[in-house]
Amino acid sequence: MTVTHAQIRAFRLGSHHLDHPLPPDRLLEAAGACADPKALGIRRDLFFESVLHAMEIRERFTILRFLDGKALLPACAMELTNRFYPV
Repeated sequence: MTVTHAQIRAFRLGSHHLDHPLPPDRLLEAAGACADPKALGIRRDLFFESVLHAMEIRERFTILRFLDGKALLPACAMELTNRFYPV
């Protein structure tokens, strides 16, 4: 019996319930990762400040640095914070 790479990949994905497309908001959950900062015990204020300062970790051009350059980072950080921590 010959098993192809495609069959092996399909079996492995199926064994982890990843054999069908998932919406982007379910990918972390499907991988077994926590996607909710509240579930990790991260306070609202810490989350907000972390989004504001995450770009300082490395000297790379990211969406956070782009938003900061356009003076949009605080507003976007607040929007993201409100999505995870509804007021």
